Amino acid sequence: METEVSAVPAASATASYRPYYVEFRGQIEVCSPLHIGAGEDLSLHSDMPILRDPESGRPFIPGSSLRGVLRSHLEHERTLLGCSKSVLESLFGHIGPKHHDDALTFMGRLTVWDALWEDKTQSETCEIRDYVTIDPETGASARGKKFDAESLLRTGARFSFRLIYEGDGEKDRELMLLHEALDALKEGRLRVGAKSGWGFGQVCLAPGSLEYRSYQRQETKGLSEFLAMRFPSPEDDGWRQESFPWQNVGEPLAEPFDPKQPSPLSFLEFDLRVQCEGPVLVKSAIPPLMEPLDEAERGELERKLKGDPDRWSEMGLREADHVFLLSSTDEKPYLPGSSLRGVLRSQALRICRSQLTGDEPLEQLFGVQKGDGTGQKGCIEIGDGVLEGEPNYVYLDHVAIDRITGAAEDKKKFSTCGLDSPAFKVKVRLSIAPHQIASAALFAFLLRDLMNPGRLWVGSGTSRGYGMVQQTAIQELHVNLVARDWDGVEGERQQGRVKKTMKASGPKGLDWDELKWLWELLDSAWQRVRLREVPA
Repeated sequence: METEVSAVPAASATASYRPYYVEFRGQIEVCSPLHIGAGEDLSLHSDMPILRDPESGRPFIPGSSLRGVLRSHLEHERTLLGCSKSVLESLFGHIGPKHHDDALTFMGRLTVWDALWEDKTQSETCEIRDYVTIDPETGASARGKKFDAESLLRTGARFSFRLIYEGDGEKDRELMLLHEALDALKEGRLRVGAKSGWGFGQVCLAPGSLEYRSYQRQETKGLSEFLAMRFPSPEDDGWRQESFPWQNVGEPLAEPFDPKQPSPLSFLEFDLRVQCEGPVLVKSAIPPLMEPLDEAERGELERKLKGDPDRWSEMGLREADHVFLLSSTDEKPYLPGSSLRGVLRSQALRICRSQLTGDEPLEQLFGVQKGDGTGQKGCIEIGDGVLEGEPNYVYLDHVAIDRITGAAEDKKKFSTCGLDSPAFKVKVRLSIAPHQIASAALFAFLLRDLMNPGRLWVGSGTSRGYGMVQQTAIQELHVNLVARDWDGVEGERQQGRVKKTMKASGPKGLDWDELKWLWELLDSAWQRVRLREVPA
């Protein structure tokens, strides 16, 4: 049973005229590619265009999207803050069942405005990325499953946002929920929009941008200041940046586990260094990179490069049939998070089937969409791999072989220009509910395979020796666990959570002995799933 802690009962939620007014403003900074879909299926611009303001044509974050993200986060966190479900509903509102008294439906105390593009002088940087669905059985692209999607790529872009809370006073429990939501936004723990599993949608509060002003309209002075704020003086507009007065949290609520209700999430964040060996190729959709050379220019360039094989890639970037994918922001190669995610998902399927655990850990980790329209979101996020150092290209020629004659087929020559033994820095984040710890154990198996040479291959041309993952090192590990779900973990304890950060001292990364405590916990969860002692 839930314990009510200074909550506003649903029946009285509409009784108060909410004299206490608090307004927040600040700037949301984009920390990764962002995709908030426009809901168009027949756009000539892209299969999945992003949402834009119809007047200015600039992207924006709808208030409904931001509000939904805040509510989802607080639905998970409220029990650790000592807040019951009625406090959450008082903040966001509640819609009662149909054919019941209207008193069961009431408006929430929080208003969230659209977050608008801040910089009106500089155009946004958007990119249309191509994707293809991989058949897990064959490992090849599925027929008819190619699509593209538009994304905002300008990291550091800012959107101005505004929140308004109207309640009874500074002791409202709803303000404690709101304070937690702003803290999560400040620390970059929230994801906005679609494709978070591909590392999209990470946003955070721009440093020093958050301000607030509050008025107690029950008092004559407060009401006068509230009315005067519509015409603020240049000397004092009421905005403050000092610490908010609503930071106290209650004791965690002792609630029985209910799989139908959101539970507090534990977070594991890995900073990986993925080292490949040999050529690696993630095909660009529109090769070549530059204008093709005419015959005279090609002859001149060939003469210059004849005695310098290290510069042959300059020819490849211009004329290869397939070149490595480049970012439109800085024109540097990158490893798409969707590509690495697909490789790991295929390997996870093999592990689950060989271990006879069923597909539940796989579906929890990567998500699933079923034929009846139901499904669930995965708990893993894999960001784009950032190339370490300068790119070292390799230009290779290929020819198709006739299976009957064993000779080269006519007009089947092609060339590639990939990267030679690149290393990528990749961020992986797991958001784990109490009943999903087995999915984290499944990721530990995948991490083991990434660390062992030759277990996994990324990109295209793997049958020709492209894309071997030689070694993966864990450079950093950030742990933010719900204490009651993880026994015996040492670290900083705060608000029912255990926080711990580990950084590697050298390029080889953290070793298995340093992470022994984590592997033992995950292995125990995995063995329980195998023995069917607990549901996956």
